[in-house]
Amino acid sequence: IIGVILGDGSVSKRNVIALTTIDKEFAEYFASTLKLWCKKQPKIINYGPSKMKSPYNGKICNCKPRYKTYLSSIEASKFLRRKIYYLSWIRKTDNNFKRQVLKGLFDSEGCVNSKKDNEVYLEFSNYNKNILNLFQKLCLDLQIRCNIYHHRVTIIRRIAVYTFYNSVGLTINRKKEKIVPYLTNLGISTERQKRLSEIYPQ
Repeated sequence: IIGVILGDGSVSKRNVIALTTIDKEFAEYFASTLKLWCKKQPKIINYGPSKMKSPYNGKICNCKPRYKTYLSSIEASKFLRRKIYYLSWIRKTDNNFKRQVLKGLFDSEGCVNSKKDNEVYLEFSNYNKNILNLFQKLCLDLQIRCNIYHHRVTIIRRIAVYTFYNSVGLTINRKKEKIVPYLTNLGISTERQKRLSEIYPQ
């Protein structure tokens, strides 16, 4: 929840926790996580395909269906606003909590890219330096090597990509579809996979 709020999610002054996304499974996962946490049922609204004017060139473009998860709760909203005001406390939590924060951040603003040689790498983008630094430090805390450049954190090394996927995980299917075939063909030995699974259990 914290990771999503720091990413594409929001907590308004009107005490509404919300996430708008094109990925249905992400909206549903966020809703179920909110319900598990605060014992209240969020709502999901489905906005069908629409047309909008591009702010860049003025052309009319087609927009994909969007899903909005939202929950009105004074107590939950006040709690989350306090938690996202300062971020240093997150570094002091256990590794499982750090994984959940990373997952929420990457589900929100991460992407799976590929280079010309079909090598896959992970990239997290955010213009807030504090959030960008948090993502990098949490990765390093979990021994996932990464690099920070301007407003992006990249995870390039094969073993780092493998470790991130198996330790942190992804919610969004379209991202999984890009990374799973690549990891399957990586050729990481079974013994090494076993050791990594013991070090970084899901």
